[in-house]
Amino acid sequence: KSVIYNNHKSICPPIEYCNTIIGNTNQVEELYKNFQLENWDNVKYIITTNQTFSPEIQKALTEKLNISIFKGMGKIGIAPIITINTPDYEGKDIAGKLLKQQANDDSSVGRPLPGLAIKVIHPDNEKIEMGANEIGRIFLKGILLSQTEKSAPEWINSEMIGSVDEKGFLTVV
Repeated sequence: KSVIYNNHKSICPPIEYCNTIIGNTNQVEELYKNFQLENWDNVKYIITTNQTFSPEIQKALTEKLNISIFKGMGKIGIAPIITINTPDYEGKDIAGKLLKQQANDDSSVGRPLPGLAIKVIHPDNEKIEMGANEIGRIFLKGILLSQTEKSAPEWINSEMIGSVDEKGFLTVV
């Protein structure tokens, strides 16, 4: 079970039944401070949607509790989650051939969710689209955007600055 943590007063389902927690770092740090360590036994993943954890909580979550932390990004008023890092995968494909998929880049906030597109536009000229690793204004388009924005057929300016690398990972500066 997963939980998206959205306030400091309640959590549903209870944390001891969750294997994944999705929330911003402040919310997860508050959970860590308010729940005893044995409550975290089933938690395997945390997907956080803003800045990094304080060093002591990062160490406790990853080393003491053995939880994998993945960064993502959302934007209030547009979509709660736009990009996400997930675990890398190594296994066999349907034909039995070795398959490696890079799904995580710690220096980024991940790749866009399915149904969303990102492009980076020159900071001073909206007609120029930037190439891989070039910094500019981040524009979004897709079916997962908020209801007021979803009906607009054009790209939406996220009001964020960043770049997309050649593998599709977004970095916000």
